[in-house]
Amino acid sequence: MSTVAGSRLRGLPVVSLEDASIVGRVDVVVLADDPPRAVGFLLSVGLYEARLLRFDGVHAVGGDAIVSERNDDPVLLSSDPAFEALVELRLDLEAARAVSLAGSPAGLVHDYYVDTETGELIGLAVATRPGPTSPDPPSVIPISCVRRVRDLVVLEDDYALHAVAVPSALPQPERTHRTAPPPPAPPEPVPPEHEGPQPRPVQAEPVSSRHFLLGRKVLRRIETPAGQLIADEGDSITAEMIREAREADLLLLLSLNTE
Repeated sequence: MSTVAGSRLRGLPVVSLEDASIVGRVDVVVLADDPPRAVGFLLSVGLYEARLLRFDGVHAVGGDAIVSERNDDPVLLSSDPAFEALVELRLDLEAARAVSLAGSPAGLVHDYYVDTETGELIGLAVATRPGPTSPDPPSVIPISCVRRVRDLVVLEDDYALHAVAVPSALPQPERTHRTAPPPPAPPEPVPPEHEGPQPRPVQAEPVSSRHFLLGRKVLRRIETPAGQLIADEGDSITAEMIREAREADLLLLLSLNTE
């Protein structure tokens, strides 16, 4: 049995065995709670109607790609009403609060681990004090100790007896932290007599750290009608590029020219 952390599935390309083409990228891992398992993937969220790739129709799930049998395996989400209803539940375990049956706090779910052959969840990584500088790394709680997985995760009272450290049980989930570029040097001060009116600061809409475009490669130069560069060919998309593209109403164009 091989396993993969749920956080590593997002962003993986879906490659078709038919002609080795990339038919999409995973934006959302769809989970079910009874029994706890990954049942499929949503592709192309935020552009047009999302497409669905069911887990039971996948040829293979690896750490670098998900392989489908044919180009047309991903179908429109609306073509499967039962699955569409499951997606509406929006079961997302990452950052879900965990408690014991007695009501004692256990921490927050840091990640989850999936059997790549069946989609079954085999464990949850729970951190008692989550955070990049936390002295307590997450521990893996076997799924046999999990009584309920939804917005609130309920664990058996003796879950701590079965918990194991992440490194000795499963590969610790890898998280990519993109470092923002250094701020530009401040401009030279202007003498008071030449100083013009100061513009009001504009609050830019924040870009989510999970935005599906972050880190993708730009396939061609994107610029505004006035010639302002948004992204050049070969660039890796940053939060600043997404913000500028959104302000210039070019986010869709940017989205359609990435891989």
